[in-house]
Amino acid sequence: SQSTLLAAYESTTARVLSAPDTVALPRRLASSGALALRRGAAMRITGRLFKLRRDVNLVSPVSDVPELFWTQASLEALYPAVREYFEIGPRVQVLNERLGVASDLVGNRG
Repeated sequence: SQSTLLAAYESTTARVLSAPDTVALPRRLASSGALALRRGAAMRITGRLFKLRRDVNLVSPVSDVPELFWTQASLEALYPAVREYFEIGPRVQVLNERLGVASDLVGNRG
């Protein structure tokens, strides 16, 4: 279930980062040296990015050990193996890096 939830966050992140207002940011910065975003537009993008980061890192059970693994000692070694198989740690790290880069870009709105 953690992999499925993470896939939903990955999909949402891809949608936010591919939105026209987000895609235009690097082009504007490269062509004019400034983003010239209105405060409201920058805050909306920042809010979407912040909400995603919060959901991935604080709200969702992506990094929590399911209770089943606490109550069934025989499954203790299985949980890390499953997380590794589904690449949960690296996927969360990539999501955080993508969201961080996008947040940094909006923060340089000049």
